[in-house]
Amino acid sequence: MEHIMTVPKAGTPPRRWALVGYQTSGKSTFATQMRQELMLIDADNRFEQVSRFAVGEIRAIADPAARTDPKRINEIMLAAMPLLGDVQTIVVDSVTSIIQPIIAHASAQVDAKEIKLPELARRKANAMTLIKTAVSRWNLDTLWVWHLNAGRGHGGDKQVTETVSRVERDRMRAVLNAELLMVQDNGKHGIKVRWSRGGRAGYTLYDHSGHWAGMPEAIDHAMYTNFSGEDEAIRWAVDNHGYTEDEARRFYNEVKAARKPKAAGAMWLYWTMAVLEIEQADAPQAEAHPRHTQ
Repeated sequence: MEHIMTVPKAGTPPRRWALVGYQTSGKSTFATQMRQELMLIDADNRFEQVSRFAVGEIRAIADPAARTDPKRINEIMLAAMPLLGDVQTIVVDSVTSIIQPIIAHASAQVDAKEIKLPELARRKANAMTLIKTAVSRWNLDTLWVWHLNAGRGHGGDKQVTETVSRVERDRMRAVLNAELLMVQDNGKHGIKVRWSRGGRAGYTLYDHSGHWAGMPEAIDHAMYTNFSGEDEAIRWAVDNHGYTEDEARRFYNEVKAARKPKAAGAMWLYWTMAVLEIEQADAPQAEAHPRHTQ
């Protein structure tokens, strides 16, 4: 049965993630911590500034002009990916730099009355569909990066917008299982899981390494780790995170008393976050700068 496979029963789903944040918030640096090798669509043309943080090989589309052309991206990926058997994650950094030139050009044509608004919408939708197909067909981990922009509305009120529209974000969820938002809180840099398909969402994990070391693994645990009961939760900390049983049980009880969970699922989230936060806090700091802003 040459064309038939057995579907693995994986404990943790593949990482099909969107990552959203302001410029210089560390999105590209985060991408270097995804499973490697990486296949990179570097539409922003800045990834070399943070590539030193990657532990594995980084493959990339060579022609800068092709990196923002959905048709060329699709053609190159079809030709190259079958030859790149070690790639584990495809990174699109960023969707913004691919879609915005298409919108800008079509908008200028609308203003010049060369095309009508429905044609602009059709071009944008077709470009998004082509990119999603080019990246998602390989059944690998994916990271889709786009930007937040701060500005003011018609009334002068402050507004934060995303460079991928609400409609397109909803369509993107067909190929995603989590949306991650980069946040800052009193000088701390973190990742908020704002949506997850089948996992927990609505919480923030903070980075203590300066370059998001271990953060994808922490997100996996926080979204998906479940236990049959207290003993299994404690055993997880002992077997995987260097605790003695007495230390783990004492820490577990401290977390439970402090957070007062109303359900088992909430306790598993509080527990995994507590263990992972302590682990990250003990990690070595980045050598040169506490935050590498790409």
